[in-house]
Amino acid sequence: MGRWHFEVARSLGARIVAIVDSDQKAAQLLGRHAPHARLLSQSASLETHLAVEVAHVCTPAATHASIALDLLERGISALVEKPLADDAATTRRILETAQRTGAQICPVHQYAFQDAIERARAALANLGTVHRIEFNICSAGASDGVMTPANLISEILPHPISILQRFFPDMPVNHLAWSILNANPGEFLASSQYRETLISIYISANARPTRMTTQLQCASGSIEIDGYHGYAIVLPGAVSRAAKISAPFSRSLGHLTAAAKNLAGRSLRGEAAYPGLKELTRQFYESVARKDRSLAPISIDAILAGAEARDDMRREPPLGRQADVAP
Repeated sequence: MGRWHFEVARSLGARIVAIVDSDQKAAQLLGRHAPHARLLSQSASLETHLAVEVAHVCTPAATHASIALDLLERGISALVEKPLADDAATTRRILETAQRTGAQICPVHQYAFQDAIERARAALANLGTVHRIEFNICSAGASDGVMTPANLISEILPHPISILQRFFPDMPVNHLAWSILNANPGEFLASSQYRETLISIYISANARPTRMTTQLQCASGSIEIDGYHGYAIVLPGAVSRAAKISAPFSRSLGHLTAAAKNLAGRSLRGEAAYPGLKELTRQFYESVARKDRSLAPISIDAILAGAEARDDMRREPPLGRQADVAP
């Protein structure tokens, strides 16, 4: 992820002043593209050598909290890969540190800032009541043995939570009643309800092909979002024999057209991967440059609520174990 953050920062006009990596060979490889950047082995050296405004934290998840706290204490704003911390209590401590020091902090929930999400939000105004929102996420992130399926699910959970917060800004994600099922290690299903909307989040480390899709079924139509590629299609809600017959063709054509437009648009924007990361970063840079937290892409309240919701979903049954079901 460090490579992609590097590319986004550079594309937004940021001056890369340092690359910090305990693996100096990795730092040197990336440093070839920023010849004036210092190559450092630890972030503690930043204060000694450079005046840094923003740090991108792309280290393993277990190190996020300690690095973020260290940066904030020195007044350096930080854009941190998700999850920001392992639990809500640590997240609260990080946010309180940011408020005390005046530095800013933001977790990287790039899916929620894709162009597809913005288009879907605009389309919802004409589709009436949202009856259901469904997340279907299948990832191969645990297939190499670097992390367990349970840890993978825990690291993915911030994405659907943050998307829910974008679609429903008033939704108290940290106060919803979540029902959790774990069929076997690497299989997770959470369901809940918000007003008229039923919510389901399915995350699998085993099912294939890999995908990151979101579907919203509304009174006057539906929206399908391909998160991996960053596009959305709107399916009309007309009911007729002709509509039923043409549905698979119109749906396929919609995906093909949207995917082609999306590819062209991403090429123009320079988004080779991780659509949404550039927009999230742009907004964070602006909030830091203007010293205005109200411009931050994700508010402090939303960050904490998302962390609390994640904690709640990981309570019982534990990730990787099957829920007890009455016969």
